Amino acid sequence: MTKSIVVFIDGQNMYKWARDAFFLPDDPSICGQFNPIQLGYHIAQAVPPDEDQSEERKLTAVRIYQGSPSARHDAKGNSADRRHRAAWEAKGVTVVSRPLRYTYGQRPREKGVDVALAVDFVGMGVDGDYDIGVLASADTDRVESPYVV
Repeated sequence: MTKSIVVFIDGQNMYKWARDAFFLPDDPSICGQFNPIQLGYHIAQAVPPDEDQSEERKLTAVRIYQGSPSARHDAKGNSADRRHRAAWEAKGVTVVSRPLRYTYGQRPREKGVDVALAVDFVGMGVDGDYDIGVLASADTDRVESPYVV
């Protein structure tokens, strides 16, 4: 029997983590970009097998969740977001996005992205859409230390 694996990626938090881990703050914004499908395959291969190791594992879906810049507020960011989305979707990645919220004098913020990810992770699990769900995020909203898992 084959067990299906679905990888759920918190896009912005993974991007920030990659930048912090591998690049300097002054490096160009492209530094930290990652390929969700390659990350999905890498994660799926890292899932430990059952004790009897008799069941095959197969990556059946990669889903990325992120905020999307507004064309009115950030034309360059919106254009880059559309290019990323098209490239990812062409490779079979499901992109779930929510518009960024813009407040005068503040940086744009994601709203509803974490909730969408959590609802899909639980809902798809309950519906039996996967056997193994992997949530990839570097979000520390609910953790006192970024090193506590």
